[in-house]
Amino acid sequence: MVFDAEGYASFEIKGQVFGGKEFTIQGKKGSMMYEINNTAKPIEVDFIVTQLESGAQKRMLCIAKFTDTDNMRFAMGFNNSRPTEFTELNAIRLKREKE
Repeated sequence: MVFDAEGYASFEIKGQVFGGKEFTIQGKKGSMMYEINNTAKPIEVDFIVTQLESGAQKRMLCIAKFTDTDNMRFAMGFNNSRPTEFTELNAIRLKREKE
């Protein structure tokens, strides 16, 4: 996952990039931004996916928790609900890559 200074987020799965300022999914152009609420415990992370042509938006509601400086647990919610805990079914571990 990449969170840039302009507010865009992207991630790569099997060599394909999703998100960012502009990407194509199912033949439609879109963008993905993020919002973070650091005061919530665990941290709340929202991904806002916008279809550029229509302006339609969807939010993916997530939670995050740093386990140390370079590692975090991350869980995504489905059906417009934010997870309340990290489980084996909803959570992944992310490690920061330094350039």
